[in-house]
Order: sequence, then C-alpha cells, then structure tokens
Amino acid sequence: MIQRPICVSCRCEMNCTKNCYLLIEMSATGIYGVWKSDLYTCADCGAMSVTGIAGSPIVGPDAPPELRIEVAKKEIAAIERDVADSKYFDAGFVPWTVVWGGRHERNSNEPEIMADPAYSFLYPKVTA
Repeated sequence: MIQRPICVSCRCEMNCTKNCYLLIEMSATGIYGVWKSDLYTCADCGAMSVTGIAGSPIVGPDAPPELRIEVAKKEIAAIERDVADSKYFDAGFVPWTVVWGGRHERNSNEPEIMADPAYSFLYPKVTA
C-alpha cells in the first residue's frame, strides 16, 4: 500500500524532505494553532506537499494569543537551528509554512497580518 503523497504531474511518489515541518494555522485574529507535520517533495518537478499533521497542535486556539506567538517563535528558532546544522538544505530553505483557515480569511486578512510587526517573523525576507 502506498503511504506517501503522489505527485499528480509526474505520477510518482513524493519523498519526505523534512520531518517536524512547522505548520502555522492563521485566522482573522492571528495565529490559531501551531502544528508539527512532514514536508514531502517531488524529486522530478519540485512540487511540495505538507502531510502527516500531528493529531493535536503544539499550541491551539484555547491558548492566549501572546502565548501562541511565543511558542511559534521558539519552534521556528529550534527548527532553523536544526536546518542550519544540516547539509541537506539550501540557505534559503524555510522550515515552516503559514496556512489560512479559509479562502475568505486569506483574501481579506493576510495583508493586515503581514503588516503587523508582531507577526513579521512569519514572513522572512528572501535574499538573492
């Protein structure tokens, strides 16, 4: 039985690129939850997929917003150290992604959150 994601374009199994990949779920009010997951990448075309999301979040919506931000920053810092010590990732690799609860929320709130200095750590500046 196939357990890994399949690349629709290339019709092949994707490979696990990073365990403990951080998934930061956003809502209209900021961080909703922080989850651990696995990042899979297609060796042929480079398409990526996040799967294997943990059964419960590291920190969830019942925690105060300040705690959710603090936990996300600590988790990102720890994962960045792991990636920096690894020979398998490029310097520009970002070991987390931000996902929105729904299309309406994403379209209406992402620019506001991106402009909020409290959330600037979620959107790293890309250097050439």
